[in-house]
Amino acid sequence: MRQSSKPEVDDKNFALAMRHIRSGAYDNAIKALMAVVKSRDTAPESNLLLGTLHMDKRDDPVTAMYFLRRYIEECDDRNQIKIAEQLIDTAKKKFLKSLPAYNGVSQSESELLEAARALKAQNTSLRNQAASYRKKLSDCEAKLAALTDASNGEMRSMGNAGEGPMVHTVRGGETLSSISAKYYGTPHFWEKILRVNASTIEDPKSLRPGQKLIIP
Repeated sequence: MRQSSKPEVDDKNFALAMRHIRSGAYDNAIKALMAVVKSRDTAPESNLLLGTLHMDKRDDPVTAMYFLRRYIEECDDRNQIKIAEQLIDTAKKKFLKSLPAYNGVSQSESELLEAARALKAQNTSLRNQAASYRKKLSDCEAKLAALTDASNGEMRSMGNAGEGPMVHTVRGGETLSSISAKYYGTPHFWEKILRVNASTIEDPKSLRPGQKLIIP
C-alpha cells in the first residue's frame, strides 16, 4: 500500500466523497472513501466518515463500528477519540435493538454476552476481509511494477542495440507521446525526443509523415 505525500483531505477521492455527501449520493461517497482508505497507510478522516455513513445512511452498525475502531487506532486527538467511542456505543445499542430477542426492555446478561460474541465474530471477519483485499491490492501493484520494469528494460535494450542513436521514421497519426511510448514504454519522455529534434520539428503537435527523428 502506498502512502500519499499529500494530506488525506487533499486527496481527489476524499474531495469527491465530500461532494457526493453534500448531494446525498451516499453510496458513491462510500466508494470514494474506500478508494482513499485503500491508497493510504492511514486514513482516519475517511474511516470516521465511513463509520458515520454506515450507521446513519446504511443502517449498518456492525460495519460502522469496524471503521470507527480503525479511526480510533489512527487518530491522536483524545477529544475526537472520545466522540468516536460515543458513536461506537450508539452503534452497539442500535445493533442490540436489531436483534430478534430485543423487545425494548433490558436483556439478560447471557443475551448481551451472546450478542457481544456475535459482534466480535463479525468484526473479525470484516478485518480478515480487509486484510485480504489489502494483500491482493499489494500483489497487483507489485506485478504491475514488475511488468513496467521489464517493459522499460526491453525498450532500453532496443535503443542500445545498434551503433549510435536510433532514427525513427514518423508514420501518419503518430505523436511524440506515442513514439516515446514505443521506445521507452511510457509517453512521458516526449519532451526528451523534442529537445534532441528541436531543429527539425516545426510543430510538436503535428508531425510530418516520413519525417526522421533521432531517438536519444
